[in-house]
Order: sequence, then structure tokens, then C-alpha cells
Amino acid sequence: MSAPPLFRFVDERRVSVVRDAAAVRQVLDADPVGSCMVASRVAEHGVDPSAIGGELWSRGRPTESLCYAGANLIPLCGEAGDLYAFADKAVSGARRCSSLVGRAELVLPM
Repeated sequence: MSAPPLFRFVDERRVSVVRDAAAVRQVLDADPVGSCMVASRVAEHGVDPSAIGGELWSRGRPTESLCYAGANLIPLCGEAGDLYAFADKAVSGARRCSSLVGRAELVLPM
């Protein structure tokens, strides 16, 4: 008997890096407590990955799925499929984050 696969298969939409600062701010403003760490970086430096110490990921529109991937992995919004894709992307490369942080309903599915 073999072990289950490490990666879950998700639909064809891939995770991409977000460059739309206005859409990111909209998500951050909707949950100021849950997104305070990311919001402070974006307010100070914009959405450039090298300036904020990590990437902002989405699987489509940032207002529907968004995750910060830096020293911590912080899901900011999304459905189960989005969260699975964020987790799969995080484990597919070299380890960059030390922990999952955020609202339980977003972190636990990951």
C-alpha cells in the first residue's frame, strides 16, 4: 500500500503573484485585524515582493483569493480550492515560511 500523494490536484488555474495594489488594499481594508501585518507592509512599501519581504499570491482576482507568502504564510481570503493551491505552492519550493498565520477558517484548511 502506498502513501497518499503529497500534492493535492487543483484545477488548471495557477497561483500567480499579484501586482494590483488597489485590489490588495480592498482586501486588507475588509479585514483590518486579520491582515494588519500585511497591511502595514503594503501601506509602507506597496506590493513589490522585494520591498514587503514576500509575495502576494492569487488564483484569479485578488479580491477573491489572496495570500501573503513571506516569513509567514498568511491567507487573507479565498475558498477551499484557493487555500489548497496556496499550500501546494508553498510546499513545492524551498521552505520560505516558518508558520501559518491568520484567521482559523482560512488557515486550518491549508
